[in-house]
Amino acid sequence: MAFLHVLRDMTVVTGYSGILANTAFCKFFMIAAISEMQVDLLTLLVIAADQYILIAYPFRYHDLLTKPRVTFLASVPLVIALTNSVLMAAIWDDTYLCTFYQNLPQWFLWLLLCDAIGMAFVGTVTLQVLTIRIARRHMLQLQANGQGQVSAETVRRHWRGVVTTLLICAMTFFSWILGIVTLLWSAIVEVVYVYNSKYFSHISLCSSYFHILRGIWVPLIYAMRTPEIRPVIMRIRKLFPAWKSNDVTAIRTSDP
Repeated sequence: MAFLHVLRDMTVVTGYSGILANTAFCKFFMIAAISEMQVDLLTLLVIAADQYILIAYPFRYHDLLTKPRVTFLASVPLVIALTNSVLMAAIWDDTYLCTFYQNLPQWFLWLLLCDAIGMAFVGTVTLQVLTIRIARRHMLQLQANGQGQVSAETVRRHWRGVVTTLLICAMTFFSWILGIVTLLWSAIVEVVYVYNSKYFSHISLCSSYFHILRGIWVPLIYAMRTPEIRPVIMRIRKLFPAWKSNDVTAIRTSDP
């Protein structure tokens, strides 16, 4: 969907976009693209909430997140996206070309800003920051316990989680900031000024590129954090002994 979004924006930038808004492809594409954005952001919010509960209430985690509650939380993004999709199909304007900022009223764009941005984006960043603070406080409590030193592996695991969370927050921010700008721009400025702006289409195209990068980097960050991936990295490093400083020194000393 992100690649299709890039292709659509490229046609807008180059001036060859002639798809009418009343075509079935346009309606399906735009509704699916906006719904995908909502599901993506709201799912990230659910994951951040799960991580926060696990860190803040580790001994009550299974009591707080029972199977019915997990099922409910997992279905919330889909229900919200489906509801907005039905609403989009009902209020879709066929007058203009196939662009969301021309075919949807401004009040609906504000609705998208509230649920996809205000609730999902801000909520995810807030929960991630709280998770980092609670994890750091737990680590300081362990170090000040006085009953023994915290192992080096525990410290590494703690800071690995902190760095991972910070990277995910940063990638989430940079992946969606241009999309937020385009959505906010469309909600505030009149349609005719948005369409005639030479900057809007380029910002929209860049936001699509950032969306694709998020789909690459966020799973990669999670993969680097998992214990199962580290043995794979070590095996890859063994294929290139020169990566290790000792091996580099040995190679240099063995040179004639």
